[in-house]
Amino acid sequence: MCRGSDFAAKTELTHGGRGRIQVNEYMQSVDYQNVFAVGDNAFYEEPDGKGGKKPMPQIVEAALQTAETAVHNILASIDKRDKKPFKSNYHGFMVSIGGRYAVANIGGRSLDGFFAIALKHLVNIHYQYGVGGFARIWDYALHEFVYVKEGRSILGGHLSARTPILWLAVLRVYLGVIWLIEGVKKVREGWLDPGKILLR
Repeated sequence: MCRGSDFAAKTELTHGGRGRIQVNEYMQSVDYQNVFAVGDNAFYEEPDGKGGKKPMPQIVEAALQTAETAVHNILASIDKRDKKPFKSNYHGFMVSIGGRYAVANIGGRSLDGFFAIALKHLVNIHYQYGVGGFARIWDYALHEFVYVKEGRSILGGHLSARTPILWLAVLRVYLGVIWLIEGVKKVREGWLDPGKILLR
């Protein structure tokens, strides 16, 4: 089971489960209205619309959405405005198992295998760009596709080594294109014309 951080677990606040701080719908601690918790450190059971409650999942979208709710409500407290309750809007769920396997449920559609792990990388790249721009995407690509051990990347062992073989892949594609162009050129010049083939 996923837990909150050790810091959250060691606080003297009320915990709702697995070391996570119990919060209300405004992301406030149930003990102090000036203490807010978000993401994996917050425990909140959201009404499921059927008379029951469902615990908030520990996923990136929940972290972002609870943070937005908390920021809005902190500013509302300062400005003496009405607070807004948390309302989730998740696009899907994804679980990766190592670097090469994943399962996902996106928009009601289930994915597994290569497509799920590829989608996982696309989602990660989206969030990496939001945090640090292209520099973070470059670091992520190197970490996930080039500097990996034991073929754990989505590409297996083809690009996973601590050598600049990524550039060799580009060079191979370039040479292949050049050879193809030259081959087409020779065919057009009659290279395969039986009358021009010299038999020795």
